[in-house]
Amino acid sequence: MTHQRDIEHILDVWFSDGPTEAPDRAFDVVADRIERQPQRPAWRLHLRETHVHRYLKPLLAVAAVLVVAVIGYRLLPVGGVGGTSTTSPSPSASPSASFACDTGTTGCLGPLEPGEYTTGAFRPTMTYVVADGWTNVRDRARVYGLQRPGGDFVFQVLSQNAIPEQNSVCSAVPKAGAGNSVSDWVDFLTKHPGLDASTPTPVTIDGHAGFSLVLTVAPTWKQTCPNALGPAVMLITDSGATPDRTIWIDNQVETLTIFDVAGTTVIIRLESGSEPAAQPRDLAKVQPVIDSMRFTP
Repeated sequence: MTHQRDIEHILDVWFSDGPTEAPDRAFDVVADRIERQPQRPAWRLHLRETHVHRYLKPLLAVAAVLVVAVIGYRLLPVGGVGGTSTTSPSPSASPSASFACDTGTTGCLGPLEPGEYTTGAFRPTMTYVVADGWTNVRDRARVYGLQRPGGDFVFQVLSQNAIPEQNSVCSAVPKAGAGNSVSDWVDFLTKHPGLDASTPTPVTIDGHAGFSLVLTVAPTWKQTCPNALGPAVMLITDSGATPDRTIWIDNQVETLTIFDVAGTTVIIRLESGSEPAAQPRDLAKVQPVIDSMRFTP
């Protein structure tokens, strides 16, 4: 075999090296995300097919060898081969060291150990208890986000809420003349022509009375929101000087628990997939956290 063929053989092996199967859990996570997360169009990167000329293959092989050599050299102890390293090992990173808070926020605790926690920025101040596997992905004055074990970010506690106007572009516009009490919210959700709402169930959270409703889009509703998956209804905006919260429902199931904390209407929002078993399954996972919540006005 010639030297040229040797190099080509090395390149063939090198480029074909790597796993051909993904772990089952990777597919489970992707499937769960597709099922639960409203999909938004993303930028598509169009790649042109690039042909590697035959005379470049030897150069690529040399480059590969150099990369391996440099990496191997950097992994050697400080004293060289057989020497003794004079640097002490770095401490292991904590679980939250490489975690990034959810887009649009800088305050969150990241992965949580089992135990009790208190919100930082979110108002009213809230304490809660979680078991293993939960992650705090957002902590702002008006929204606190928790990610369930093995699930996506579909569990939020919201304050500074406002009933939204249903306009053609689903922008953040509070409904003119609408109130913000628990009864105002129940009236809005149960009478909206685009929503199929369950019978409101009375709830009490930390002594604060309210109602819980399960919502889907009514089959007769035709209006949509930009990037929505089919017909959509605006559910929640905010009461800020310049509102920017736009929460709508399209093909998912929304469970809203609405209650009053010393004059502040708080909404716990749980988003589930559309299959019949999803909502009760998800609610069973988050209910212990909801039951543990304590609020300080």
